[in-house]
Amino acid sequence: MSFKEIDKIIRAWNHKRIDYFRKIRLQLTNFFFDHRRNLLGPGQAEKNILVFRLDDKLGDAVVSTGFLKSIKQAYPDKKLIVLAGPQTAEIYRGLSFVNDVVTCKKGFGSLLKVNGILKRNTYKFIVNTSHILSPRVVMLLSSLKSEAKIGFLNSDYKVFSATADYNESTHHVLIRYRKLIELMGVQDADLKYVVELKKDSLQKVNAALSPFAGKKIVVLNSFAGARLRNFSKETTFEIVKKLINIGNLVVVSAANSGDHRILNEWRAELNLENWKQLPQIYSLQDNLALINQSDLVITPDTAWVHLAAALEKNLVAVYRQDTDEKNSLIWAPAHKNSRVVYAPSTLENPYDINNLSVDSLILEAQSFL
Repeated sequence: MSFKEIDKIIRAWNHKRIDYFRKIRLQLTNFFFDHRRNLLGPGQAEKNILVFRLDDKLGDAVVSTGFLKSIKQAYPDKKLIVLAGPQTAEIYRGLSFVNDVVTCKKGFGSLLKVNGILKRNTYKFIVNTSHILSPRVVMLLSSLKSEAKIGFLNSDYKVFSATADYNESTHHVLIRYRKLIELMGVQDADLKYVVELKKDSLQKVNAALSPFAGKKIVVLNSFAGARLRNFSKETTFEIVKKLINIGNLVVVSAANSGDHRILNEWRAELNLENWKQLPQIYSLQDNLALINQSDLVITPDTAWVHLAAALEKNLVAVYRQDTDEKNSLIWAPAHKNSRVVYAPSTLENPYDINNLSVDSLILEAQSFL
């Protein structure tokens, strides 16, 4: 048995183990807390709307921004509060239509602290926007008082007063949010993603890009937080070399602070004049500004797809071939100036994004350049 076959078996077993224990924890939480609905009558709640975004996934956070803006537009007199993880809180704090962001870290201590903060208020709506229900969401919902408690596909839980139904295998993620906001009495909402740029980050990026005036800026992201969704060094080299051959452009590889160390090694090995790295650009806000100043963004399936879509930038996104999960349909870029390249699954390298045809990617890139 090869290493890849053993690795595949181990990863499959690990996923099953995680799913099994999550299910057990959820069943125990359900037994002790689900019956405590704490629902208020009409007009009894204060002017607050609380939205849970506790999975702390950056791409999911971006996708929810249009939903949040539509809530505020429909209920301008209500205070909109978002409960988020530490990573995604930064996205919501930058939005002018979100009144308050409460951060919840992992761990029971943080959960108790957050519960104490949130229990000071009552709510017209509490909305859970994660498609995977977690024990801490059930615990918080059972503790807090609200006129309505809404979630995704949770009709078998008593703690929810309403649930949005959709086909989780085929419907785009925005359909989930449309169903959700309709339960809040809002029709025909504009769910287009929203991110707001910081002036100092734009100034920083403009200064960093000034030596490349007159050239098109292609921002290349190679990292997706999962080994089989990252562009490998070899794939990155091939993309960079073929992009540079198009002419009159600079490829800027973008990353967070940790991934910049990897890029340093890669660029030292390839050493091409028009392949650049801006190590001073590593924060979320700085990378948003970099995307905004680009002529084209190229990225594997990760949060960068949705950040580029929010900023309406030209985008070539690479997704792995769909299997049972239809990921490229559910999480497709909601943006007209985007192209998608699919990486087929092979027997030798199943579900590896590096199976893509770089020539196909370059053709799509040239359509924008």
